[in-house]
Amino acid sequence: LIKLYDGSVDQRLKESVISLLVRAGDEASVDKLISIMKTETNYNIKRSLISRLSNSDDPRIKQAMKDLMGR
Repeated sequence: LIKLYDGSVDQRLKESVISLLVRAGDEASVDKLISIMKTETNYNIKRSLISRLSNSDDPRIKQAMKDLMGR
């Protein structure tokens, strides 16, 4: 999934991959979601991801959200 996301420029495909990463919830998925949140340049994808992760209980996601808002 991570390679699929990284190799894509299609917004719909990226959003689908993000959905699958959110559902997976494993360490590699969370790492990638945090990376996407920090580096994605497409505003719509980034906004959607932040919305999806805003209620997460994962401490790494919470910290990444705080860091993002602190910019």
